[in-house]
Amino acid sequence: MQREEYYTRLESSIHSLNRGMKEWLADHLENDLTQAQYYILVLLHDAGALTVSHLAHKLGVTPSAVTTMTDRLVRSGLAPRIRSSPDRRVVTVQLSEDGRRLIGRMREQREQVLHRLFQSLSDEELEQFTRLYERIVRSLSCETGE
Repeated sequence: MQREEYYTRLESSIHSLNRGMKEWLADHLENDLTQAQYYILVLLHDAGALTVSHLAHKLGVTPSAVTTMTDRLVRSGLAPRIRSSPDRRVVTVQLSEDGRRLIGRMREQREQVLHRLFQSLSDEELEQFTRLYERIVRSLSCETGE
């Protein structure tokens, strides 16, 4: 098989996996969250409080877009905004206890789905798949300068 054929198969497989994961996520999001809002909650869970600017950088959007995305998170009590005392222009977002519980439940569900998806792979195959995928992501990061 030619490399070009592998590239086509890989592209199709990656697209199908991404689409399937997005569909699963959309079906299992609680509180009518969007995928972007879910990702914000995950980032906050993993990193703690983050500034709106940092979230914007991570998401590849403008700070005003992050403000719009977080409005419902703030209203629902999942992630309050905190203004910096020394510089009121700096706004930080952090998870509330309700936000932590929500992410905990959703991550448990996600882990169950991923377990079902990858149960046909041995531990060694899963490790190899993960290393190869990470290597491709690093190559992509070098290409895009991120």
